[in-house]
Parts: sequence; structure tokens; C-alpha cells
Amino acid sequence: MPKLKVLHIITKLELGGAQRNTLYTVKNLDRNRFEAVIVAGRGGILEEEAAALDGVKFLVAPHLGRSVNPLTDFLALIELVSIIRREKPDIVHTHSSKAGILGRGAFFLFKIFHPLFHIHYTHAPKIIHTFHGFGFTPAQPKLVRAVFVLLEKLAAAVSDSLVFVSEANMREAALRGIGDPRKYTLIRSGVDIDFFKNFRLSDEDRAASRREFGAAPGDKIVSTIGPFKKQKNLGDFITAVSLLKEGGVKIRAVIVGDGIERPRLVSLARALGVEKEILFAGWLDTKEKIARLLKITDAFLLTSLWEGLPRSLVEAAASGVPVCANAVDGVTDVITDGETGLLAPPCDAIRAAANVEKIIGDEKIARRLASSALARVDESFDIKNMVPSQERLYEALCARI
Repeated sequence: MPKLKVLHIITKLELGGAQRNTLYTVKNLDRNRFEAVIVAGRGGILEEEAAALDGVKFLVAPHLGRSVNPLTDFLALIELVSIIRREKPDIVHTHSSKAGILGRGAFFLFKIFHPLFHIHYTHAPKIIHTFHGFGFTPAQPKLVRAVFVLLEKLAAAVSDSLVFVSEANMREAALRGIGDPRKYTLIRSGVDIDFFKNFRLSDEDRAASRREFGAAPGDKIVSTIGPFKKQKNLGDFITAVSLLKEGGVKIRAVIVGDGIERPRLVSLARALGVEKEILFAGWLDTKEKIARLLKITDAFLLTSLWEGLPRSLVEAAASGVPVCANAVDGVTDVITDGETGLLAPPCDAIRAAANVEKIIGDEKIARRLASSALARVDESFDIKNMVPSQERLYEALCARI
């Protein structure tokens, strides 16, 4: 039986959950049943990793990028049509908002005109999109948000399957009339649950890790992980740290990540007088390093304004760390306020700080929340189940099962 060729399109291979999980997917598809190709815009930090994947073809669409520009977006559309025509995939699987719109548009044009290219299929080629969150956000003006919702509706109309990484995103799509709910599938953006659950530190390693991240004896460690961009709202994390310091808490805050907002965030920490309390740790490049930090963390704080399914939050929960977060879409798949963590409204640093103080000040509450969150991140969050779920979807769409 011939292999199914799956062409993945993502806007840019920067450091992020959608990018990491897309690379994991193409790397781990069953080579006996599938052939994998990945296409991305230029300039992502993970490009070298993609190019080095054994048995996976990596292609660049030079004009595919995040910013909206009619000329470059049109050129990206033409590039994607050309790539699809050349590669002749059985399935195109798009990820992220920009690649989702342009990739599905390109494939729709290809489906219409492929007989003119003398390309013949034994079955109709299929198009799938995974929502790793939405391109429309609460931070956008209403008119801009309405345009993006309309574009998602049009793209969904030509999609054969719509995959969601969180139930919250699935509910919002249905509420906004994006696609046919009968085409919806939940496949979470997984993490290595067993690794984080089973990772252990000896007392000596724990002490060494605390020194590594600059924690003095008696300091409470509060951490967060994510790129420095507007979505992650790290200014509120820094403000919460300053409020905790003002309240007399001995705190060591660790921010893992980097990005264009770094200068502003460093300046904010200095202005609020917490530059000595906060470590800007950069990216930790292995899951072992992330696990070491999480195992010494007293509270994990996520201040995002919107999320698909935050991998760092799932990793923290799987590590047994009590979690505080903003009550936004995908977060609520993991955290129920007062049961598996503590939630605050978005942009409420005072409430976020109070939640952290409640956790670090009461060991009984911290243990109860952490234990419940650990039980919540079941096998549906496990990266080991993500690829088989996608493989079943691919074969079902192509009538192979």
C-alpha cells in the first residue's frame, strides 16, 4: 500500500509549543505509512533542527511571515501553491493562524486546478488545520477581530477536519460559527507526562539547582516559561513579584524565555525595584533543565492573555508544582479555580500576587492543588498519544481505515 504524503505548513519555526509539537509530529510519524514534509517561513530558530530531521523534507516559503502585508501574503500564497503542486501531498496539515489561512487558501486553489496540472489521485486530497489558539484575540480592535473571525470561517469552510488542542478553543469556535462541529477533533498539544511526573532530584541536586537559579536560603521560587511577547503578558508577572516583595515575601522569580519584549521587561523590573529578585534565565534548551527548575519551584505563575493549550502549564502540573494562572481559554482545560490551581482575571496582577502568596504561605493548600492538578493531566495530555491520534485521523480522512 503506498504511503500517504502529509505536508505540514507552519508560519515560522520559532520557539513555542505549536512549533515544537509540529516538529515532534513529523519526526515520529510511522515511516511505513506516511511521508512527511514541513514548510515554514524564513528565520525561525528551529530551522536547523527541522532541516536535520532524518527522513523529513524541510522547505522554506520565503514570503510566509507573521505580519499582515497584502503583497508578501500574496507572494506567500503563490509559493505555497507551487510547493503543493510540486510535492503532490495526499494531506496538507496547517498550523498557526497565518499559515492556516494562506495554506488552506493555497490548497483550495490547488484542488480546483490540479486536473489542469495532470495530477491524478486515487482519492481526493484533504486539508486539515490545527488551532493552537486563535489569530483573533481580546487585545485586538473589534473590527480587526471581526475580520480575522471571518477569515477563519471562510478557511474552515474548505477544511476537511479541524483539530483543536483544547476544549475551550473548540467551544469558542462553535460559538462563533467557525466550521462544522461534526468536523471537530480534540488532539491536545502533548507533553512528555511520564518524564515530568517521574523526574526526581536528590537533596544535593536540589540544593545545587537552587544555587544555579540564584535562590538564597529561605527564598520562595516562583517561575514562568514562555516567549517574551504580548500574549504572555509578562509585565503582570513582574508586577506580581514586586507586590509579593512589598508584602514581605522572600522571593526568587525565574523567567524562562526570550524575545522582542526583553528590553521593556528588564526596564520594568528595574523600575519596580525587583531586578535583584528576578532572573531572566533565557531559554532552557532541554526538558531536563526545565524539569530541574520545576522541581524546585514553589509556585508556577502564568499571566497569559490568551492561550491554545499552554505546554509549560501542563509540564508544571505534571511536575507536581502548584499553579496560579489567568482564567483564559486553554488554561481552563487544566486549571479549575480552587480545585487544580488558583485563577485570576486577565490583567489583574494584584489577584495573581495574592494567589501566589496563598500557595506559598500554606503548604496544605499547595499540596492539595498540586495533587489534583497532577491527576488532571491524564493520558490525553501525553505527547505519546498525540501522533497516533493524528495518524488515525489522516487514514480515516483518506479512507484507509
